[in-house]
Amino acid sequence: MKILLINIRYVHISGPERYLFNLKDILERNSHKVIPFSIKYSQNEPSEYSQYFVSPLSDDESIFYKNQKKMSVVCIKHLKEISILKR
Repeated sequence: MKILLINIRYVHISGPERYLFNLKDILERNSHKVIPFSIKYSQNEPSEYSQYFVSPLSDDESIFYKNQKKMSVVCIKHLKEISILKR
């Protein structure tokens, strides 16, 4: 079975990501094809699917939203993304 695992980061950094990678390992050991999907960050773990990851809304490399620069351009991008998702 092909399984898509989606997370905001694809890096071993905290509890949710640790869970993601543990789950990925378990699924692969049980003969499942796991396809990760995330935001492109230089800190991400290597993946054959990283070319399909989406670009971050801001231009910086902060992988935590609270550390990202809150420039007006970034805020507008966030608002556009939210409005698209609510449709």
